[in-house]
Amino acid sequence: MKLKRLLIAGAVILLFVGLILPQAYRGKGRIKGSIKDTDGNPVPGVTVKLFHVKSDSGFELKSDEQGQWSGAWLRNGLWYLDFEKEGYIPKRLSLELHEGGKNPDVEVALKKARAPLVPQEVLDQLDKGNGLYSQGKFEEAIAEFKSILDKRPEFYQININIGNALMKKEDYASALCSYQKVLDKDPANAEALISAGNCYVELKDFPKALEAFKKIDKADITDPVVLFNIGTIFTNNGETDKAIEYYSQSLVVKSDFLDSYYQLGLAYLGRNDKPKALEAFQKYLELDNASEKADQVRKFIDYLGKN
Repeated sequence: MKLKRLLIAGAVILLFVGLILPQAYRGKGRIKGSIKDTDGNPVPGVTVKLFHVKSDSGFELKSDEQGQWSGAWLRNGLWYLDFEKEGYIPKRLSLELHEGGKNPDVEVALKKARAPLVPQEVLDQLDKGNGLYSQGKFEEAIAEFKSILDKRPEFYQININIGNALMKKEDYASALCSYQKVLDKDPANAEALISAGNCYVELKDFPKALEAFKKIDKADITDPVVLFNIGTIFTNNGETDKAIEYYSQSLVVKSDFLDSYYQLGLAYLGRNDKPKALEAFQKYLELDNASEKADQVRKFIDYLGKN
């Protein structure tokens, strides 16, 4: 059961602080997209929240009657996109936006929520807790979330919000306890597993982090950054085949994710799979041929061509 407005993807809650840094996200880029349900019907009135990571600012808009939306005057760099509408399961994506040239259209399919509607008073209190979180008042946010659970324990997923706030306080052991309360009721909850895995990473308990990540169906992870990070943990643990799975899946979610092409090339090179390493590196250069990392990639390609 998912809660409307419960921001629980990858242990990161979007902080829309445009009031603090007004329009710091502004640039010359454009992006547009469409939102449909799983039957292919357009979904109007979806709140689309756009958050520019580097400027720590963002804004929101609504999809039109055809499920279409667009944003203009956007800065280059990493953006988080959240899609929310009552009666549907929220969805998050991330993408690298470029100011020069056309950015790919963002096509999203929202699943209808099967859970009963959350009472308005709970939503209001949840919004209050999220607002306190966004202001950095983590103790007060935790108290607000716990107050909801005291009255309505059936909304156990709010423990993920509590865990997220505890992670901000760097109290990783307590955060794990909160995520575990969700996993006790829903062992396959992808958000809780991702968050628990991230806690273990912070605690440098990589075996337990991998144990948590291995329980997640890759198809349930819609954030390419999360998939990339999991792949990197597998890489550092010497599990190259698993790392390749996650890097590859991140490219299914976001086909122009440069870092995944780079790491894939290195992973295949480590396995001495030269054709696939060459393919990954060449794909990298198709997307970036001017950076310092691009120079490294050219050296790898030159090496592969001579051996």
